Amino acid sequence: YDNTVIAAEDDELSVRLRQNGGKIYRIDRVSTLHDMDMHHVSEWWNRARRGGYAYAQVSSLHGAPPEKKFVREIRRTWTWGFLVPVATVSLAFLTHGWSLLVLLRYPLTTLKTIYSYHKQGFSWSDSIAWGLSCGLVVFPEAIGAMSFLLNRVQNQQHEIIEYKGPQSSVS
Repeated sequence: YDNTVIAAEDDELSVRLRQNGGKIYRIDRVSTLHDMDMHHVSEWWNRARRGGYAYAQVSSLHGAPPEKKFVREIRRTWTWGFLVPVATVSLAFLTHGWSLLVLLRYPLTTLKTIYSYHKQGFSWSDSIAWGLSCGLVVFPEAIGAMSFLLNRVQNQQHEIIEYKGPQSSVS
């Protein structure tokens, strides 16, 4: 692993392995379970912020063709987590508030996801948690991406973004 990459290390390593002639094989079996063990919104927020940082960092390393690693994800993060909200609020005065209607996209996406997951057989509580997570994730991701850019501009070493508190560590 590249110890400067703080998240999505396996994605980044896979790109380098393929670039050097290696092959990545996937097997049709569950080989590990990733237990995030999150119990608080703050843990979810930090995990999503870490994901945004990873999208920005790994796409800066491997975003060029042919890899285009995390290019779509970082574009979504910047568009919906930063540009759309800032533009919408900035234009509110000029549009007499009409631009704020664009912000309805967030609750509508959340509701659509909630109902879609519930129709797939998930409980209402799980569907609501997942819908909220999907609908709001772009905001902490954008903050993580901004953190990466600030670190890069200031030539600072990247530090891991922990999302689990000491009470939730696995023995």
